[in-house]
Amino acid sequence: MNERKKLIVAVVVIVCAIGAWVYRSMIYQPGVSDDPSLAKPWFCHRCNEGMLLTPAEFESTIGSAVHPADEADGGDTTALVMAVQCPKCSGAAVAARQCDLHKEIFDPRDADPTKRRCSKCDAPKFSIQP
Repeated sequence: MNERKKLIVAVVVIVCAIGAWVYRSMIYQPGVSDDPSLAKPWFCHRCNEGMLLTPAEFESTIGSAVHPADEADGGDTTALVMAVQCPKCSGAAVAARQCDLHKEIFDPRDADPTKRRCSKCDAPKFSIQP
């Protein structure tokens, strides 16, 4: 009789553990981070300005697109870039860089070579973030 109780307890514990795992995996879904320290630089050519967006702000609209500078000539589809929807104008904002010194956000693939770097220090100073 004692062996039977041990078996029942073991089965109940295993069933509870499986139930808790299923419940957690179906119900608990961690959200996308809204931490400002994880914000990435983006540049909208329609608004002509850069912005920092957190993963929660761009996660639902991220994708690849033809660079806005290439759209005039029909688009170079061999060189697609990461793009998100601009929160201001709903246009395409492309992945950009931010100057470490002046915090200016710029597009390193801009059609105008003078706009491919920080306007204040005129150098392509930026760090590549993981």
